[in-house]
Amino acid sequence: MKEIYHIHHIVPKYVGGTDEPNNLVKLPLWAHAEVHRRLFEVYGNIEDDIASRMLLGKTEGVEELRIELAKRNFQKWLKEKPEEVENWKEKQRSVRKGKPSILPPEHYQKQAEKFRGIPRSQEVKDKISKAKKGKFVAQPNQMKTYEVVKPNGEVLIVKGLNEFCKNEGIDASNMCNVSKGKFKQHKGYKCRLINT
Repeated sequence: MKEIYHIHHIVPKYVGGTDEPNNLVKLPLWAHAEVHRRLFEVYGNIEDDIASRMLLGKTEGVEELRIELAKRNFQKWLKEKPEEVENWKEKQRSVRKGKPSILPPEHYQKQAEKFRGIPRSQEVKDKISKAKKGKFVAQPNQMKTYEVVKPNGEVLIVKGLNEFCKNEGIDASNMCNVSKGKFKQHKGYKCRLINT
């Protein structure tokens, strides 16, 4: 059986190695796996552990290592490249702004129904009550008035968004963002504040 050879970096790139020919060596597959295993023991780099396991066909636990590596790389990116992160966030916001949801309205109605009217034990009800004690709850005379344009073009004057959104099966916080100009619309609904 013909032996398989791989090209390996003598000095790993993560410690300053390059792709120059004098830093590359041709190794048989088994030796390549062993070198990565030893590099992992020395430097503790997850990439070496993954490489060693994959080269030997030992895939058990590799997915967890890849997830851990992705998390580390993401945290490193957040810390080391804040401008790049901010540009990415801005792109995400601009892509979402004013775009209708990808999923059909029935999906969101089903999700809303799933959490509405959940039977709760008295212990859970007491905890919720305790958490809400002393918090402000808007009274009808304190609710803001909004002009809402439904997807079919119907214009409504609504006092307080929560009850309206609940009845329509849409998200109140997203509608509030529409009224503030953060989103152009939410599931085809448009909204603007007509009093403060």
